[in-house]
Formats: sequence, C-alpha cells, structure tokens
Amino acid sequence: MASKATLERLETAPPETAVPVNKDPDILAAAARLAGEDMCSIADLTSGEVRAILKLGHDVKRNPREYRHALDAKQMVLMF
Repeated sequence: MASKATLERLETAPPETAVPVNKDPDILAAAARLAGEDMCSIADLTSGEVRAILKLGHDVKRNPREYRHALDAKQMVLMF
C-alpha cells in the first residue's frame, strides 16, 4: 500500500505529455517485431513489448470507438 505522501505527490504531479499511439516508439518497435508471429507464452515478449502492449491497452480503454473494427476478419485461439 502506498504511503499518504506518495499518493499526494502523484496527485500533484504534472500530467505526462502523451505520445500518439501511432507514433510511440515502443509500440512501433513491438509491432514490427511481432507482426505475423505466434505468441505461446508471456516469456516470448521483451520488457519493451510488454510496455507497448500495456500502453496500447490503455489507449484502447480511453478511446474504444477508435478500435471498434480493429480486429475485424481476425482469428484468435485460446487453449487451456
């Protein structure tokens, strides 16, 4: 659990300048390396790729309408 001082510091910190997703270097590098690849485990990803996925997930959460058709005609398989 974060301390009260830490929470206060986070609340008063200036907002970070957001880089558009289509220009973010982490996302572009991850997209280039992962294009057409299969992912069988989280261990297949580098830390930069995990960071890119989290950034993209955050952007999808903030702007769902922009991604409404992003996965049209795509297939995904989950095996347990």
